[in-house]
Amino acid sequence: TITYLENNQSRMDYPRYRREGLPMTSAHMESFVKEIGYRVKGTEKFWNDGRTAEAMLQIRAAVLCEDDRLDSHLRNRPGNPFHPNVKNSLATNLAA
Repeated sequence: TITYLENNQSRMDYPRYRREGLPMTSAHMESFVKEIGYRVKGTEKFWNDGRTAEAMLQIRAAVLCEDDRLDSHLRNRPGNPFHPNVKNSLATNLAA
C-alpha cells in the first residue's frame, strides 16, 4: 500500500480536483451503469434485436460529449420527420 501511494502521489492532488469539480470516486459512473441496467432489464422491456440498448448507449454518450454529436444524431436519425430523406406522410397528404 505504501509503495502504491508513493508511486501515485502525483495523481492524488485532491484539493485541485475538488476546485476543478472533478469526480473524486467512481460512484457516479457506477450509479450510471446501475441506472442503465435497470432501464435495459426492466419489466416489459424487449431487447432481442440487439440494437435498442446500443442505440440508447450511443445517445447517452452523445449527450455527454461536448461537441455537436447529439445535434447531428437528432438531425440525421432514422425516423426524423424533418430529415430531407424522410417522406412526411402528413405533408404529402395535405399537399394532395
